[in-house]
Amino acid sequence: MVVREHQLHGHDEIVRFLETIKRKGLISEYLVSWNGRDGRLTPKVTIWHEESPLPTHRVKGTIAKKLFGLIPAERINVIAEQSTTA
Repeated sequence: MVVREHQLHGHDEIVRFLETIKRKGLISEYLVSWNGRDGRLTPKVTIWHEESPLPTHRVKGTIAKKLFGLIPAERINVIAEQSTTA
């Protein structure tokens, strides 16, 4: 299947936002994937962040608000990483 650019509506905005918050240290990494059928692709985002200073639900809430209209909140997955500092 060939994916056309118009099928990835919002991809550039999603990545631009995620890169911005990554540079600010809110997240450590992210993955944007697209899936669907019959040319109807929807985005899904997986985000990794360190447990502190913000809890996972606050990170997800912040991202869901900023990406409202581009990604449904239920398609945003936030994974807390254990802090490596002791």
